Amino acid sequence: ALFGDLSDGELETLQRFARVHRCDAYQTLFEQGDPSPTCYVILDGKIEVYLGLPNGRQERVAVLGSGALVGHMALIDNQPRSATCKAGVRQVRLLELGREDFDRLFWDNSSFAFKIIDRLARDLVERLRSTNDRLREAKRGERRSPGTFKAAAEALHGPGRFDLETDELSPDTIEVVLPTLEERIRRRRKD
Repeated sequence: ALFGDLSDGELETLQRFARVHRCDAYQTLFEQGDPSPTCYVILDGKIEVYLGLPNGRQERVAVLGSGALVGHMALIDNQPRSATCKAGVRQVRLLELGREDFDRLFWDNSSFAFKIIDRLARDLVERLRSTNDRLREAKRGERRSPGTFKAAAEALHGPGRFDLETDELSPDTIEVVLPTLEERIRRRRKD
């Protein structure tokens, strides 16, 4: 879906900047807390997404398949990885795009960069809606996964903050803030 509406010229541009990356079965693509210099699009296979819990265990929160974006917040902010991603039972083939390459495309006013930003925004909104639904289910007691509240607390208040009561979790309090390109550049210069 990400590449379906790209022109031949845009696909050629993408070939210059993107690389194919392979991840063997059960291999970790990246860990929660790692630096985030790249994002990926799954070409073949499945990636499992895990969140760390305070007891040191990891809870699987999603399984992503072909066409899904992985680690795409790396293109928006300069924060560490928010989850651990691992290959499923088979090798995964991914398309890798670095943040610096993406910024170069953006500064060149490539329509490809703007299409990617549009897709990223739609993907983040879909995930936010899904998270909201999960929070509503958890709050109503329909879903009693032990990590649900902990994952929601971390999403709302940052890593290591699991001291929320269930009454404090309100989907209406979740806000997605996308920094402008100027803010991203300013942050990068500080780093």
